[in-house]
Amino acid sequence: ANQQYSLALDDLSKAINLEPTDGLKYLLRGRVYKAKGDFAAALADYDKAAALDPKSSNPHVDRGNALNDQGEFDKALAAYNRAIELN
Repeated sequence: ANQQYSLALDDLSKAINLEPTDGLKYLLRGRVYKAKGDFAAALADYDKAAALDPKSSNPHVDRGNALNDQGEFDKALAAYNRAIELN
């Protein structure tokens, strides 16, 4: 699984280099980072996705999920509430 994560991260990073303003690519890469257990990198990518696509609730849901997994329940709740506001 670790090799698959590395391959996916490489591919998504290349895609981001080609289209650095596509928030979806950051969102997807963040999901791979989260699956790999790299929450700091996942949260950074979710923040970038949210900045690039401010009307999307998806980065906030994913951010909430990552924060919840880390036991950051108040921050997770804030992220979920932001997602609800946008949706």
